[in-house]
Amino acid sequence: MSRRHCRISFLAPNLVEIENLATNGTLVDGRKIDRLVLEDARFATHTIQLGPEGVVLELSPGTLPV
Repeated sequence: MSRRHCRISFLAPNLVEIENLATNGTLVDGRKIDRLVLEDARFATHTIQLGPEGVVLELSPGTLPV
């Protein structure tokens, strides 16, 4: 895991952008990504894993800013 492993940006109420910033990679819902925009972030749960065996974060409905 890196100091700056990924960037999570809240673009709009339903839009969350996740960018990988590390060589070990970032996985969203089990898929390795470089950059991904989630269009259903207020309605569906997504998992973000920092590296292949790193910390797992969860974005769940009700946990995002309105």
